[in-house]
Amino acid sequence: MKFLSITYFVFILASVVQSALLGIDYGGDFLKSTLIAPGIPFEIVLTLETKRKEPLSIAMKSIADSKNEFERFYGYASTPICSRFPETCVTALKSLLGQPYSNQTLIEHYSSMHPGVQMLENEKRGTVDFQFDDGSVYQIEEINAMVLSHIKDRAQKFLKQETGSSYLSDVVLTVPSYFTSSQRLALINSANIAGFVNVRLIDDGVAVAVNYASNNIKFNEKKKQYHLIYDMGSTSTKATLLSFEKDEKSSDSSIEVLGYAVDQSLGGEHFTKTIFDLLKTKFLEKHPSVDAKAFTSNKKAMNKLWQSAEKTKLILSANNEASSSVESLYNDVDFRAIISRQEFEAANAASIGRIIQPVLESLASDLSSSGKKFDIKQLDSILLFGGSTRVPMVQKELANLVGKDSISKNVNSDEAAVQGGTLRGVVLSKMFRAKEIGVTEHSLYDYDMDYSVDGKSSKKISVFQKGSNLGNVVKIELGNLKNIDNKEFEINLYENDELVETDKFKNAKSEIKKAVDKLSKEYDLEKCKKDSGLTYDAYFTLDYSRLFELKNVTASCSSESNGSKGFLQGILSNKDEEEIDEDANDTNSTEPAKSKSIKPKKLNTIVSHSKEYPAIKPLTAIQRDSSERKLRDLSYKDQIRVQKTELMNSLEGELYSLRSTVDDIIDEIGEGTSKKFTNKEMKYVKAFKQLINDYLEWLEDQSYGKGLKDLKTSFINKKIEKLNIIDSYLNNPIGAKHFTVLANQGTKVYEEFSALSKTFSDEFEALSQTYLDNDLTIQNFEKDSQKISKSAVLKIEELNLEKESLNFVETLEKIDEVINELESTGERNGDDDDISTEDAEQILKSFRLYTTTSSKIVDLQKMIAKIEKEQSRRVKQLKKMMDSRLKKRKEKLEKTDDDSTLVESSEQDKPTEDSNAHDEL
Repeated sequence: MKFLSITYFVFILASVVQSALLGIDYGGDFLKSTLIAPGIPFEIVLTLETKRKEPLSIAMKSIADSKNEFERFYGYASTPICSRFPETCVTALKSLLGQPYSNQTLIEHYSSMHPGVQMLENEKRGTVDFQFDDGSVYQIEEINAMVLSHIKDRAQKFLKQETGSSYLSDVVLTVPSYFTSSQRLALINSANIAGFVNVRLIDDGVAVAVNYASNNIKFNEKKKQYHLIYDMGSTSTKATLLSFEKDEKSSDSSIEVLGYAVDQSLGGEHFTKTIFDLLKTKFLEKHPSVDAKAFTSNKKAMNKLWQSAEKTKLILSANNEASSSVESLYNDVDFRAIISRQEFEAANAASIGRIIQPVLESLASDLSSSGKKFDIKQLDSILLFGGSTRVPMVQKELANLVGKDSISKNVNSDEAAVQGGTLRGVVLSKMFRAKEIGVTEHSLYDYDMDYSVDGKSSKKISVFQKGSNLGNVVKIELGNLKNIDNKEFEINLYENDELVETDKFKNAKSEIKKAVDKLSKEYDLEKCKKDSGLTYDAYFTLDYSRLFELKNVTASCSSESNGSKGFLQGILSNKDEEEIDEDANDTNSTEPAKSKSIKPKKLNTIVSHSKEYPAIKPLTAIQRDSSERKLRDLSYKDQIRVQKTELMNSLEGELYSLRSTVDDIIDEIGEGTSKKFTNKEMKYVKAFKQLINDYLEWLEDQSYGKGLKDLKTSFINKKIEKLNIIDSYLNNPIGAKHFTVLANQGTKVYEEFSALSKTFSDEFEALSQTYLDNDLTIQNFEKDSQKISKSAVLKIEELNLEKESLNFVETLEKIDEVINELESTGERNGDDDDISTEDAEQILKSFRLYTTTSSKIVDLQKMIAKIEKEQSRRVKQLKKMMDSRLKKRKEKLEKTDDDSTLVESSEQDKPTEDSNAHDEL
């Protein structure tokens, strides 16, 4: 597979920001996902089974003896659960997304394909809910969000491993072009609940086309190429006609969708159903005594038979016949049958004509509005995509239509959509600098609107006709609606003549008043209404996700006032503080006079604008938040359950390993070949074995019997801790002599610690005396000591050395008790009949005391070193501060002496009265 060209497109230059984008090909039966981030060019997100795709399936199995607690299994892990407990499993959600429960044809069809699933109607929204055997009910968006969240979690783990960051908020999902607004909104809601903030939808046909264009396809630069993507998936068959062209100067590729058609009920599921029916018939013919009604209503039997039919279909794609085998299909009866390809094709004879029908309809659809009929001879190739195109009957019919040489397999039938969709998402989001592949898409449906004032409706107005380009904004002039600001008005949105949304405006009057208040006094609203009237314009978008939306409504007017043009503009939308786009400033006002004109002002207003959905109601923001919290709670419980399970597995493995070690030691002691243990320790070793056996019994009889819900992780960790101590003891057994050595070490350190305290006290007492001897006060000493203490990194005063000393003394006393007990015990007879776990607990307690005391000794030695260093620093600092004080005092005294000398000299130089008289004489 060639993904180098895709990498070339996206990573020609470094990424603009540290971002990540997840692409998901949202298929009918399977999901494929790919991740792109700086340093991660299009990496397939593997399943837990290291597969590149996974079934769109989730099983929610109740945990025994736990009320409202269940375990979730995804993808391949759910398959065996679905086989045994079909009522716990939900698969292939795609066909039900955004669909009303009132569509009983769809509901019954889904039930027949997926026996055991319990569906309910969501009375508030009219959509599908699922009920599980524990009575819990989940909305379809919540179930779908669980699946998407599971993919996101795996992608985030990989992202964290590769980049150090797990932040992932952007996703691109491929969807069929025929998806309606309600189906698209349901999928977006699901992604939001799963924790994605920015969600884009890419049509799967376009995604495959982008992948085809990016894979170094050599287009003729002087001639367009025409290719038709034939996509037969599990639930539908789609045909997308496209043109491919490369610019001569820039070498940029461009793609345009020219035609589209779909058969929404022809696909792999349809073929599986025919094999399913064949197997069912064969079983009843082989076992005529079986009641047909009871057999077909047995959910477990039907689910087993469906899975067997699916496997048989895959085998028939490469072989002329396939053997189907199901153990204990019904009433403990095993079933085996052979289905030939000829038999399979005969069963699908009525559907053969449907295989090429989407191709013919796509060629005739003319989405580009060229007015020309597309000749099938213009096709360069039909590109096969989708797992069901591997069915020989399908390829044969297509080859009969266009010739075998025109059937192309140049795209990866599993991954082209996810790779191309992700690349398209990168271009639209501008997350990375990428060489763009231009894509022109057209709407498949007509989008209309009408508006009503005070219950009176306008005529329906076309906004986007079938074939309109996606990504455009259209302004619809609502006209001069006099006095609309005094009344309620609403705008209705239609998709293929079906009302899908109503936007209600209730506070037009107050919004106009706010706008006027913000403008100068020159603006006269009443004069505006009288002269030219208040004009309203509505702005609509049809974005690249094919969502038809009313962006805003503007109100404007113009009137002459003091030689200048007056202007009023207010936004009537459902978004607070949203500025009008520059296009929205275009009004029906006349050209301004030559005198100075006042430019339109952009206003931020708060309005009452509500959306209502008459048919399928998407989730509100509050409902989405509630669902997101609900799923976060489930995920937290899953994490705790996984953590407990891992701990239990670790405990079990450690127990069996230790039991084997203990058995070997007992044998060595008995044979007299043990180098570490003597008969004296035999009793302890046997006590350890008893403790290990007790733990194993608890593990089997209690923990798994009652489940993990009420089992605390701390309880499991304590048991694992004890086993680690046993392991350490078995590797390094300790006795009285070890404790004696430890006690001697502890006593020595304690003496050093006590001496340190005395030394510290003596040195400071000597320094304080030195202060006094030098005619400094005790207050000077205390003040300097406080300054040094405040600047210290190690706060000796806060260490509570006395408490540390007392605690260590208590530890040494416990060590002495253990020594006395071990020395007074004498020989340990390994054949005693009173061996119990208490002996094991005692040695565990002693060993724990040994290890903790060893650690305390090390910590105390480190503390002594730090205190000595800090003490030395403080003594030096105090001496410096004392010297500084003495120096300052000396300088002060010398200055005083100098001043006295100057005064005496001045007195001597002063003339007397006699000398003055003599001078005068």
